[in-house]
Amino acid sequence: MDEGKFQLINQMQKLTFTRETTVTPCLDFSGSVNGFAFIDFNHIIADTVPENISLDVIGLVVAIGEIDARNEDRNRHKMRLQIQDVNGSQLDVNLWGDYCYTFSDYIQQNQNIHRIVIILQFEKICVWQDRRYVNTYYDVSKFIINTDIDEIKVFKKSPHENSSSTFSYMKSNLSSEKDDFVLNHELKTIAGIFEPIEGNKIQGYVPNAYIYKFRKVLKEGEAFFIKNPNLAKMDEGKFQLIDQMQKLTFTRETTVTPFLDFSGSVNEFAFIDFNHIITGTVLENILLDVIGLVVAIGEIDARNEDRKMHKMRLQIQDVNGSQLDVNLWGDSCYIFSDYIQQNPNIHRIVKSFNLKRFVFGKIADMLIHIMMYQSSSSILTLMR
Repeated sequence: MDEGKFQLINQMQKLTFTRETTVTPCLDFSGSVNGFAFIDFNHIIADTVPENISLDVIGLVVAIGEIDARNEDRNRHKMRLQIQDVNGSQLDVNLWGDYCYTFSDYIQQNQNIHRIVIILQFEKICVWQDRRYVNTYYDVSKFIINTDIDEIKVFKKSPHENSSSTFSYMKSNLSSEKDDFVLNHELKTIAGIFEPIEGNKIQGYVPNAYIYKFRKVLKEGEAFFIKNPNLAKMDEGKFQLIDQMQKLTFTRETTVTPFLDFSGSVNEFAFIDFNHIITGTVLENILLDVIGLVVAIGEIDARNEDRKMHKMRLQIQDVNGSQLDVNLWGDSCYIFSDYIQQNPNIHRIVKSFNLKRFVFGKIADMLIHIMMYQSSSSILTLMR
């Protein structure tokens, strides 16, 4: 091992797997699976443990902080805990990224459990203002919560388990995401960005250089406060997602903050009358939304070796009786095919509650949103 670099274990040798290396299962292994080497908290606090080697800790959770999610990178979200060892010594722990959400989910799903013992393996010592605490180390750390493994059973039999203490919640020194955003920034609705405007939708654009920053943060169906986007004009004549000539461009300075109590419409459908499509009165360079009763289904055309070029033809009917041809491409046609196969009675419907209507919302990756409603006892047909 390279001296001075951070190590997972206190061992200066390492095994390197090469092309010639082979591995064979050992079915009768009887040693320790986890290989824990728990450290006395006082050794960490007193700085008698090397900071360049990971360590394992086990303790009773005595205090829980809130998740600090102000950074747009989920990996930088953190939760502070205080844990207590068998000697009564307490240690600060920071859970980062998915680890803090794993613990938060456990708390929410086990609200009647107030005595929680955790094990953290491969932790990293950090120092802040001469105070030592431990951090989870990227995605390397192993996090075990209140399971029935031997180490936790032994810990629970120690004298501290007879005490009546339970964990408490630390006082928050953070304002909520909503309060922080609302109090410190001038808010505008989409309609208030410019006039005149029709509707309340706007297209967003993330340049390739910044996709890494937003791809794990922005999720379909969730709401966000958006700070410092650029407003740009759409290129006339090019294909557009919506009928709006402006777009929001996300830049290096743009930040997004989750808005947890958003109460507006998530889908924002704008359904088009089939006759407007058939008669050519709808612009061809703008995406549209349609809703209809499926009246005919074609086979999947899978002759092309590229799955994205596989397609299925449907005919759907609107409330006025007008019919429209629809082509489902790629995964969309297989999603619909799977639905039909999983509901084999759908092609002959004799009761009103069996009839299904499908809402097609074309998004960037051509997903299908399927919603079911009761209707009349029409019959689906298969195209030849």
